[in-house]
Amino acid sequence: MSFGSMVSLGWAYKGTNLGVHNFVTTFLKRNGDILGQVQVGHALPILCAPTHEHGMITPAALVTRLTHYEAAKVPPSPYDMTLALLRLDAEGRDDARAGLRPDNEMMRALTFALGGEMQIGKTKWLWVAAAAARNDRKDTPRIAKLSGVSAPDVGCVARYQFVASCRKSVPYSFPQVRVRTTPPIKKMLPNTYLTGLFHLTTVGAFNGSVSGHQADDIRWAGTLWPQNLEPFFAQGICLFDAAQKLSNSPFAAFVEPILTARTALGPMGHNLLALYLASTDGAVRGLAVEGLITCIERDLLDVETFAGATRRLIADARFPATRWRRSFAQVAKVTPHHAQQIAAILT
Repeated sequence: MSFGSMVSLGWAYKGTNLGVHNFVTTFLKRNGDILGQVQVGHALPILCAPTHEHGMITPAALVTRLTHYEAAKVPPSPYDMTLALLRLDAEGRDDARAGLRPDNEMMRALTFALGGEMQIGKTKWLWVAAAAARNDRKDTPRIAKLSGVSAPDVGCVARYQFVASCRKSVPYSFPQVRVRTTPPIKKMLPNTYLTGLFHLTTVGAFNGSVSGHQADDIRWAGTLWPQNLEPFFAQGICLFDAAQKLSNSPFAAFVEPILTARTALGPMGHNLLALYLASTDGAVRGLAVEGLITCIERDLLDVETFAGATRRLIADARFPATRWRRSFAQVAKVTPHHAQQIAAILT
């Protein structure tokens, strides 16, 4: 992220009530913590630096990096450590856990994140991140209670509802889409609870983009939790502008992770893809077409889920069906398999 991008984001956040509760703050605070280590003479690895092109970290690499902090007796940055846990690759966890010595809270939390069972400690942000990092994503009441807040993905797995509706003002109608997420957020979260920050604009009276308003910043937000892109896609749905007149919207970046997806899309991913195919912005719609081609090619698309999302957008939000016609025609021409999938979507 360039300095100019940071400055422009500072202006972009004016007029929202998110304050410092966004991922730009996460980026700046992580960098500030690392610079603080350097200033006092420590040369320690950045914990959250990806080891793979897809943004994840091998568990063994994170274990090795943490041993340097243990040796130097330096506590990791909460932001750096949280990002590292959220970026853990799903593979290699058992082998990494087998070699761990959970003799301090940091290593116990890592053991827990890798699938082991541990006694929960007292450092709230650490255990919130560890619970979110586990492969068996499920409610963890002990950590929800420890956190001291009610929020999706803070000890309680987020539950989503995609809502499509139409606001009428004769003779016009205005399509509207939103995501409702539970459990409800009853008060502002600590900005170290990164998994909960995603949901500030889907639960409660908060406005603005937690992921940023510039394409590069949105791209970076898409690397925060690569094992669970559903909250990122939910952000993209909430920020969609059905009446957008400008071209090359930076919000096209919400589609980009679909182009490199390695696992099947979840419900929010399907909803976002169907919605962005209806964009009046050619750049946004073009990326969505590429995303649909990619998902069909890699068998990552659930036809029934995608078709259901498209039907709701047409029937409930009253988007013109013509917005999908050209896109589906493009996709159907790619291969016979693509044509079969498009036919299944339409029937």
